[in-house]
Amino acid sequence: MGPEPKHLAKSPYLKEFYGMVDWSVRSVFTGYLGWFSGNAAELHPLSRSERAKRLAVLSSSGNSLLQATKNALTDKDYQWAAELADSLILVSEDKQGAKNLKAQALKALAETQISANGRNYYLTRSYELDGTIKIPQLDTSKNPKEILHSFPMENMMAALPVNLRAEEALEENIVVAFKFPDIKENYFVHLRRGVAEVQKRLPKKADITVTVSSQVWKEILAQMRNPGAAYASGEIDIDGSLIDLVAFLKLFQSG
Repeated sequence: MGPEPKHLAKSPYLKEFYGMVDWSVRSVFTGYLGWFSGNAAELHPLSRSERAKRLAVLSSSGNSLLQATKNALTDKDYQWAAELADSLILVSEDKQGAKNLKAQALKALAETQISANGRNYYLTRSYELDGTIKIPQLDTSKNPKEILHSFPMENMMAALPVNLRAEEALEENIVVAFKFPDIKENYFVHLRRGVAEVQKRLPKKADITVTVSSQVWKEILAQMRNPGAAYASGEIDIDGSLIDLVAFLKLFQSG
């Protein structure tokens, strides 16, 4: 993530008098993605009071974090072992050894699960940790076009603001309208000094107006199709500058 736009960071109207940026970020994350962080040890965590009691005992036991994790496994205290292993992974020089201990705890926790999803997640994460399996990164460029076309246009347009390379758009102020006749939907994007706003309607005035089928536009957004080539083939009608449209799109491309 790039630096904060100076004109926003210095605005007296945007100081953290009421809320805080880190609070808002977590609120947005929770709203869109839910409570779960992805850490299997947090599926059924110990209560705060129980964890505090155990930390108090550990702090006076004389045992190292590594030994405490091993002891928890020996005692079949698998949830505590998983939580201790989380800390051990962060501080241990032998990170793979620490991951192996957590993998043992997760495999044991999997056997206690009634939920098939819970059991499978514990096992999958344990196999990732100990190197049994390696899950490759999703390569969206190889996804079938049928899957891409199944996504609602509203969702794809709504994703544009969070993919904006804001640091490269600090001096931009442009309104681009989009007409999708095949699905009878219209949108516009107002890119204004590092901030992009999407509305599901046509603006009063646009610098560029694009008329295109939803399928062609989805492929352009997914970088499966070149906008210049689509324009040359007559699949896109542009009221405005093609060069400006291409420059606009580059501000939203990842990588």
